[in-house]
Amino acid sequence: MLIRSLQALGNLLVVDGCVACGSLCTSSEMGLCESCRGLVPQLPSSSCRRCAQSGVAGPTSGRVQEVDSGLCEDCIRDPQRPTIRCCASLSGELLPALLHRFKYGGEFALSRPLGSIFAQGGRRLLKGYSLDAVVPVPLHDRRLRSRGFNQAAVLARALCRELELPLIYGLERGLATPPQALLTAAERAANLEGAFTVRESETRRLKGARLLLVDDVVTTTWTMRECMDRLRAAGASCVAALALARTPRSR
Repeated sequence: MLIRSLQALGNLLVVDGCVACGSLCTSSEMGLCESCRGLVPQLPSSSCRRCAQSGVAGPTSGRVQEVDSGLCEDCIRDPQRPTIRCCASLSGELLPALLHRFKYGGEFALSRPLGSIFAQGGRRLLKGYSLDAVVPVPLHDRRLRSRGFNQAAVLARALCRELELPLIYGLERGLATPPQALLTAAERAANLEGAFTVRESETRRLKGARLLLVDDVVTTTWTMRECMDRLRAAGASCVAALALARTPRSR
């Protein structure tokens, strides 16, 4: 007991520079001070209860029942859209900047604060869920070699430590496709057709499992939908989805 207490005290005394503002923060803050952590925007209360898109259908739609359901116009038009939980909104300046530095700037150290935000948000959003394993959305090998890591897998590992769940690399991406955000709604489904497949070596672990699919950012929901379909086709008993951030409607 005394040793654990001393270790906890030591953790509080260790300081590091905040990755956002440079001020000192304790190791328990995981490289992002409390002030900057407070700047990470939460999803608006009006977010769609299914896809986390900001802004549910308004009264001008003339669909009283649909407005009461808390769905956005996209989910009203497409009932097959998956339910996706998101920890934050990709708005403001801080979170988009951190993610950009992490994914494109080679600052892998940012995996620590971003993983912490994701793990804490995941614990809150997944309360009551019964899960067997976590599966990250895969990158194409070419992009993986260029970046050096899969950001979804990095976040997934942080969540697995928090929830004490195994990580399964159950999917692979065989096609390098254009980013979904650059395409029209009509082009998005066709863009991902055949892009994801299940790893044959993991088929047995996926069959009958209750899985959580993880990605860093949700923009169109099509990537999540395609991956969830592949996991269900492989025999998963159920598949939930969680992302670090949701792009606002204007994107």
